[in-house]
Amino acid sequence: MSTPALFQDLWERQGRVCVDIALAFDRANGQVQQFRAEQARRVFVTAVEQLLLNRPTVDEPRLTSRSESMSHPTRRAQTSKGV
Repeated sequence: MSTPALFQDLWERQGRVCVDIALAFDRANGQVQQFRAEQARRVFVTAVEQLLLNRPTVDEPRLTSRSESMSHPTRRAQTSKGV
């Protein structure tokens, strides 16, 4: 093989290696993006689950004055009648 042909062969191999590296990088980058999306989804689901776990049940008294007065309508009615 002559020197120009050898250089041509090396140049083509280098080009193929660069293409292979670029494709591998693109695949890895895509996997990282998928991982980040999955992590974001998990964090969102966990946050929503935590909100659902921490919400008050129907029987729990509310801490606001408005909901307190509305939660006992009979007591409010008795008070307004003077009983």
